[in-house]
Amino acid sequence: MRRNSILTFTIAFVLLGLTAAPHAFAVHKGVAFVEPTARKALQIVNDYLKDADSFTVTIQTVKDEVFEGTHQKIQYAGIHDLAVRRPDRLKIRSRGDLGEIRVWYDGSRMTILDIMDYNIEPDEVLGDNMTYSYLEVPDTIDATLDYVAENYGIAPPLITLAKENPLAILNEMATSGFYVGLNYVGDVLCHHLAYTMEDVDVQLWIENGMAPLIRKIVITYKKEPGFPQFEAYLSDWNFSPHLPDSVFKFFKPKDALLVPMRKIEDEGEEEK
Repeated sequence: MRRNSILTFTIAFVLLGLTAAPHAFAVHKGVAFVEPTARKALQIVNDYLKDADSFTVTIQTVKDEVFEGTHQKIQYAGIHDLAVRRPDRLKIRSRGDLGEIRVWYDGSRMTILDIMDYNIEPDEVLGDNMTYSYLEVPDTIDATLDYVAENYGIAPPLITLAKENPLAILNEMATSGFYVGLNYVGDVLCHHLAYTMEDVDVQLWIENGMAPLIRKIVITYKKEPGFPQFEAYLSDWNFSPHLPDSVFKFFKPKDALLVPMRKIEDEGEEEK
């Protein structure tokens, strides 16, 4: 990771200075706004992650699903391993209550392996219930993630962390934000910050130390029935991982079934 002592000192100094911020909602003369300390914290974390040539992180998530009518909430848990080598390598392994999905991106092709595919009928499943799809994609992580999200609706949990400016959307679209205080995530003391956007509320817990690592994220979907939440705990950050090209290469399992990827508009045409 490209760091220097001046940058590290600045990060620690500014984040420690957050403790002096008032524990109050960011409202000035009746109008919501993002407090300068909350805005600065986003920029610090964004710049720290942006400065990484490569990294790995493990993300444990819990997501609410709200039943229509009763508004009863059911939680589904998952564990996601993310490996990033900028500008053009990405690997994701997501496993949990709803099955397992693995993603490889090698700079020109994205391949997705679905270990338990709920999109096909049981009598169509071959081998060990594995299907895979692939797409020819752009030559950078940022362009690829935008392309697959816009055209195929593919957006793995917290995948924006892999982008060049991972917190840019939150920084640009937050309508209010404030410093909550020093709180723990497990046994790690963190700066707790809260932000609002048009459709969601976002809370961040940033480690209180020399490295401003994100340790927890909570997203509340305030315009959806029942106000479902997405909660993520981030651990095992590594900014000096060994990530050779072979890590990002897909090797087809023997019994995996190839399933063509369909664009969002193609699925819409079939429903008419």
